[in-house]
Amino acid sequence: MENFKEKKSQAVSVRMTPMERMLIESRAEETGMSMSSYMVQCSLGKELKLLNQEQKSAYK
Repeated sequence: MENFKEKKSQAVSVRMTPMERMLIESRAEETGMSMSSYMVQCSLGKELKLLNQEQKSAYK
């Protein structure tokens, strides 16, 4: 499933505090992922690698 690109057609609504959202957004940014992708990967138990500053700049 990792290399299989499937169109995403399902949505999930999650309630969280503003602080939780800020922390999740920050961690997603550190991995170079969108918040949605980050949450999916974490939920599936994937090991995520942090980007260094050079990689973050290149990603942006």
